[in-house]
Amino acid sequence: MKSIGNPNYLTHNKGKERNRQNLINRIKQVTNNDPDTLKRLIELTKLFVDGELYYNKLEEFH
Repeated sequence: MKSIGNPNYLTHNKGKERNRQNLINRIKQVTNNDPDTLKRLIELTKLFVDGELYYNKLEEFH
């Protein structure tokens, strides 16, 4: 997520670069590369990474 919209991003693992680029392309396609949507997606992802949001908690809302 850090590399989306960051032209100065340096790859750390050449072997995983193709997968990373494919994932970024799919994210851009789904979000229509809209900066606001990308920002919200990054914020949502951070909630999962930080453990503040998890799938079991989402099931409570259904």
